[in-house]
Amino acid sequence: MIVSQNSKDVIKIFQNIKDIPISTNLDDGNLNIFMCPINARKFDYNQISLVLVDSVIDYAISKKNITKY
Repeated sequence: MIVSQNSKDVIKIFQNIKDIPISTNLDDGNLNIFMCPINARKFDYNQISLVLVDSVIDYAISKKNITKY
């Protein structure tokens, strides 16, 4: 599966606050806890919306149409 750059950029706006191991087996990986950006003591939904719009467009429109336009 190919992940678009817009989708990768979405995670960059969230702050990684903690990585928690799932088990003692290192191959099981970690649970990553992220926090929404905060501006003036409130969640910054505007920043999230701006980044998510491009990602949703990439998901909703076929690759054929994206390359066409």
